[in-house]
Amino acid sequence: MGSGCKSDPTRVQVGDICDTVEDPLSRSTRRGLRARGIEKGIQVVFSTEKPTTEGAKLLPLPDEEFEKGKVDELSTLPNFRVRILPVVGTMPAIFGLTCANIVLMTLSGYPVPQSSFLAASKLRPRLYSEIHQNLKSKYDSFGNSTDQPNCPFSVDDIGYLVEEVFRERSALEPYHSTRLGVYKWRKEGKVEWGNVIVLTKAEGKTHDNRVLKAGEKVENVYSADECNRVDEIWREELALRGVRLGSMYDRKSSSPGS
Repeated sequence: MGSGCKSDPTRVQVGDICDTVEDPLSRSTRRGLRARGIEKGIQVVFSTEKPTTEGAKLLPLPDEEFEKGKVDELSTLPNFRVRILPVVGTMPAIFGLTCANIVLMTLSGYPVPQSSFLAASKLRPRLYSEIHQNLKSKYDSFGNSTDQPNCPFSVDDIGYLVEEVFRERSALEPYHSTRLGVYKWRKEGKVEWGNVIVLTKAEGKTHDNRVLKAGEKVENVYSADECNRVDEIWREELALRGVRLGSMYDRKSSSPGS
């Protein structure tokens, strides 16, 4: 996975791609894999090093590269930001040596040791179970919904929505990452991929009263920037699933599934 902007060799880990953190390349790869039905089972080398304000930063692509055209061809993955990633020269070599070590042990039949690292941010089953139960209490046959027979999301789906799609942040206040919940975005349509949003509980209460109960349009409740941010989040996710965002809002296509 990504070695750009990494400088601490002691943070290099070996593990399943579902356990990777602090790596935009891993995140983008996971989302692409999940859209193809693959959630785990791929061993990778990655770094758990957190980015710092004092360390290296993403550098913009020089203007002359844009003038050449087709800058998207420089992206590692579709929709992955085209930027220059500063890198300490030793880090890619350490990643490569670790990969080579795994290959040699695998070929020789020697057990491949797994890192003791556990991604704490991904071990939040109680939180995701609570969010899932709250959705089910409103939007399935056991709740008070009259037009949706069941909630289409599993607990794992909720974890994916919070962690991967909304980056463990409120969609309205990207710096707020505590007391989160998943809410229906637009009153029209069902609770499905493309029509939910991650908010703090305080934001969710206001959203529930104004949009879901009073029936106000989200465009009248939130700023254009906030609405565009939510649309862009779903445009990126649904593109991975081969579904057009407009088709979700128009209810002309079925749910892309989990």
